[in-house]
Amino acid sequence: MKITRINLDLTGQPHAGAVRVDDIDISNAVYAVTVRAAATEVPTVTLDLRLPEILLATEAEVRLPDATRDALIALGWTPPADTPPGDAA
Repeated sequence: MKITRINLDLTGQPHAGAVRVDDIDISNAVYAVTVRAAATEVPTVTLDLRLPEILLATEAEVRLPDATRDALIALGWTPPADTPPGDAA
């Protein structure tokens, strides 16, 4: 998967910084960032997200804010074909 741009600001004060994917700030959803770079490999950035695991015993409708939807799409997620923006499942 190719990301157009990822920006890691790890020097921010008073907080630890910011994480932006294609100019979408996803800092509040990220609890860890791992950067791996070697001379002979393409660098990789792994973002561990604060997503709780939820188990439902019934059907549920999942809605994502547009910014979250856009960030997930930038990371390679494909929303269901019949889902309009603002109602991403």
